[in-house]
Amino acid sequence: MQSIIKLISPEYGFELEIYSDFPSNSGLGGSSAISAAVLGCFNEFRKDPWDTYELSELAFQAERLSLNIAGGWQDQYACTFGGFNFIEFNKDKNIIHPLRIQKSTKLELEENLILCDTGISHNSGNIHNDQKQSMQNKDIDSLVKNNVDLTYEIKNQLLRGKLNDFGISMDKAWENKRRFSKSISSSEIDNIYSEAKKSGAIGGKLLGAGGGGFFLFYVDPSKRQKVLKKLEKMNLNIFRFIFDDLGLQSWKTREE
Repeated sequence: MQSIIKLISPEYGFELEIYSDFPSNSGLGGSSAISAAVLGCFNEFRKDPWDTYELSELAFQAERLSLNIAGGWQDQYACTFGGFNFIEFNKDKNIIHPLRIQKSTKLELEENLILCDTGISHNSGNIHNDQKQSMQNKDIDSLVKNNVDLTYEIKNQLLRGKLNDFGISMDKAWENKRRFSKSISSSEIDNIYSEAKKSGAIGGKLLGAGGGGFFLFYVDPSKRQKVLKKLEKMNLNIFRFIFDDLGLQSWKTREE
């Protein structure tokens, strides 16, 4: 939090309590969510409040620039804006395009996704730095192009409700991600993925930088219980979740 305080330099004293319901180094963007939430608190005291884009950028500056933690912008923008978005990152400015996904598609997607903790901790900054090093010796253009193409594919699949195709694209995205660096996966992680697919998962990927944290699988609904049993047999913790459409929320309370 020191980076945030140093960045915005509040002219008043305060007490700050922070609570998170998932572990650190999980790949779920927790540090970005906390940075955005703290900035949202300070925003309540401003006469000229920051807008959502400015809050996202401040969260990025606090985490990536002030602390020099390697990574991208997506975590800060995703948690601040909330919902399903197609995000364009440019040198001059970043643009958020909200996706109008049908309610039935969201409900089906929510039901067919399984989030599980691998129990393997990781340091995203170290993994991103390792990726940079590895990419100097690879044909990075083809890997990046594959990622961009898959991003457009997944956007269209969600908008059209083609969720089986979405699961297949997740599988392609994970295979492409693994090629960026050896530190992204391991024999243990590969085994988890392989067993999930054998049990009925259509696709999936490690969330965040990789190397550990949480897996997100898209499963054939008729095989959901089979996949869950397999993951539980491997001593992996399953987490239920719901999609958030609100993003960052902050408010003032009245003292009694």
